[in-house]
Order: sequence, then C-alpha cells, then structure tokens
Amino acid sequence: MIFSSFTKFKHIRLFLIVGAFLFTKSVEGQSIQEYFVPDSPNNTATYYFNDPTGERNSTEVTKHYLNVGVNCEVHETGRFGQTDAEDAIIKYELTNTEIKEIMRISAKYNWDIKLKTLIKGNENDTIRSLPPETILKMPLKGKTMKWNSVDVHGEKIKCSASWTTVQVDGSKKDAIKVLQGEQTYYYVKGIGFWGTDSLINGEPYIQSRLERLYIE
Repeated sequence: MIFSSFTKFKHIRLFLIVGAFLFTKSVEGQSIQEYFVPDSPNNTATYYFNDPTGERNSTEVTKHYLNVGVNCEVHETGRFGQTDAEDAIIKYELTNTEIKEIMRISAKYNWDIKLKTLIKGNENDTIRSLPPETILKMPLKGKTMKWNSVDVHGEKIKCSASWTTVQVDGSKKDAIKVLQGEQTYYYVKGIGFWGTDSLINGEPYIQSRLERLYIE
C-alpha cells in the first residue's frame, strides 16, 4: 500500500517499532531473544562435537546471526572433516514467548578427490518452507512448557522447555532446557544456543558445546 501522507507513514512506522518491541518482551521483563541470540557485539558462534565415547570428532558447526529482530536469519555452516559440508540459511520468527523455524535453504558440498577441495554437490539447493515449527518456548518461572513437534517423517515428538542453570567459563548462567525426543538443547541468556546432550543406548552424553563467540 502506498501512503499519501508522510506524517501518516511516520505514525504507522512508530506503531510498528513500538509494537515489535512489546511483542518480544516476555517473562518478568525478559525477552526470548536474550536466550536465542548472542549479546552484541558478538554475532557468530562456533561449536565442537563429541562422539558417544566422549571423544571430540572432526565436526564443526558455525552459526552467523543476521537481520535480528522480530524475524531472524541464521547462516549455519557445518564441516564434517574434509569429506563433506553443508551450508544453510535458516529463517526464524520470534514471538513474545517462542521461536519458530519458518524456512530453511541449504546446499551440500562434497570432497573432490582430484581437485582436493570441497565443491558444491550436483543437487540443487534444498528449500523447505515449513509449517512454522516451534523450537523454543519461554516457560514461566518454576514451570515447564510442553508442546508437540513433527519430524521429517511426519511423526510427532513430545517437547518441553524448563529453566535451568549451566556453567560457562566458570560462571553460572540462566538457561532454558528444551527436551525433544532423545535430544536436550540448551539456550543460555546472553549466549543463545549453547549445546546439545543426547542419548546412546539410554546413556546421556555431551553431543555438542559452544567453543567460542566472536564478531565476524
């Protein structure tokens, strides 16, 4: 719509800005964005991964946060040794108490023996426009928030979010713990996504953890 009055445009723009700010405020004055996006000026996070034995493997994932606001984009790069890799742009929607994944655009890379480098695979970029999938909810203090998610096979997965604390560089940090099937995800205030715990034969192990935050 084209507005005929600049004054009218300014009023609408102010309304949208104020509305977006109030919309993202949540429990006890906190914003869910504080648990999903690193504090400024950091905008990039790198993660290491472990085998079920607890030994660190060659997998490394980097998340670069773009266009943070009511909507957010994350450029995610995964490196799996020298054999293959995957890049993805993931789009999220931030509401007052939850974050939803709404689109994923990904491209796979494979190791070329002759060129001795990673090259883009023959497949076209994969674009998934999802029915919005909730990945994080902010529960009330002392409460657990529950919901259902759907995996790539269409199976329902029970999810829950609750409050916890984690140790980061010797300091105790508030965090939201999300249980999704056999995976446990941690989102830490001021850091964003912190890491994943998983189960193997019923035994828990640390699957991934934040290695460093930085500016890129």
